[in-house]
Amino acid sequence: MKTSKSILNNPLSAGGIEVKLSLRKMTLRIFLLYVLFMLAGSAAYVYIWEDFSAYGLGYYIGEFWGAHALAAIFFVFIFYIPLQALLLIVANGCRLKGLRWRCNWVGTGVYSRYPIALKKFRVTLLLPVILLGVLPTLHGFCGGHPFIYIFGLVGIVCSVGDCTLWYRLRPFHDDDLYQAGRNELQCTIIQRNFASDSF
Repeated sequence: MKTSKSILNNPLSAGGIEVKLSLRKMTLRIFLLYVLFMLAGSAAYVYIWEDFSAYGLGYYIGEFWGAHALAAIFFVFIFYIPLQALLLIVANGCRLKGLRWRCNWVGTGVYSRYPIALKKFRVTLLLPVILLGVLPTLHGFCGGHPFIYIFGLVGIVCSVGDCTLWYRLRPFHDDDLYQAGRNELQCTIIQRNFASDSF
């Protein structure tokens, strides 16, 4: 029988389940959500805060989704990567040695070399979309701040991968372990909860 240390060193031999996300589907979701937010989000904002007309909507889309969207994407990544690193440090038991930088054709960011409890990793997946997406969107929309509103919408779009991975990891138990894969779109779940739910 394998020890727990050998299980952590070789997760695939310990009943690990590989979870993969499709790059094509992720790209399509991001593009469609971006277009939806650009059109429907702009229409909602202009209806509440501006003179709702075809000119007003076109002006808002051209003015704020032109140059401002690029600045919002830049600032989202400026805040997102340190926030993700901080959350991974906490989930990793405050071990800085376990963090590694990854930059490839799939994405850029920080990942943990060590397995993380799935209940902690779920917080790491959802907290950035809440702090950098949902809350700025609500604040910008309710307060009439167009840049903050677009920043929040872009934050939601940039977190589509995290939200999709969180959705795919729902069937697994909180005590299972998450092990990062070769890129952001794949991981291995090390199952530690083998108890039956039936009585």
